[in-house]
Amino acid sequence: MITSYKKDEIEMFWVGLIDSAGSIQCNHWRKKSLQYRIVIDMHIDNLSMLKIIENHLGGSVRCSKNNSCVWVVDHQRQIWELFKIFDRYPPLTTRVQSQIAFFKECTQRKDVEWYLQNRDCKYNQRKGFAKQICAKDIKLLQHFPIWLSGFVTGEGCFSVRTASKDKNVTTQATKSFSIGQKHDAYLIKAIRDFFGGVNKVRSLKDNIYLWEVYRRDVLKSIICHCKRFPLLGKKATQLEDFIKDL
Repeated sequence: MITSYKKDEIEMFWVGLIDSAGSIQCNHWRKKSLQYRIVIDMHIDNLSMLKIIENHLGGSVRCSKNNSCVWVVDHQRQIWELFKIFDRYPPLTTRVQSQIAFFKECTQRKDVEWYLQNRDCKYNQRKGFAKQICAKDIKLLQHFPIWLSGFVTGEGCFSVRTASKDKNVTTQATKSFSIGQKHDAYLIKAIRDFFGGVNKVRSLKDNIYLWEVYRRDVLKSIICHCKRFPLLGKKATQLEDFIKDL
């Protein structure tokens, strides 16, 4: 079991967190110049985790009044250094792959007018990126296990439900794990298969795909993985509460 991540492991975890809770942004300043940044925006309870990323990968963490904290890199040279991590451990969502491609095109062209005309088309190549990502079994990728812990930290949900609201009535809690993603059904299916799930990934409105599991053996598989490759931040605390009495 990993008790603390090494730098290369933090990089894998970070890619998973970018895929779930991060974004690579290209914006304009008064339609005169282009600005770039990589951002992870999360609840303030994740401050310590974002500080770990800051210590290993650079950038800065900023907190706001609305209980959120943001890890951000806004220097183009540093962004290109972080892109080298993507070369080693590729993102597995079409969203982030599309953002990377758009960033590279913008930095090459340095053309504000082109940016303004094409910013709404950046996700048009999703199908191509999905085909590229699925060319290999992503579950067998070197970085997938730790990537998955980063992704679960951003997108996973550990739920505990009680059947009765009456405090005087003792009922057994129902526990479940769920994880979803917009557009990328292949990714949620791969996560399900990796954990040994057999139930169907549900297709919801707005191209959202969701996998939810209640089976005790699959939940134990998920917990075992998260003990071996720990979650960080608030999700790690949620997991500790979830594990009780399972």
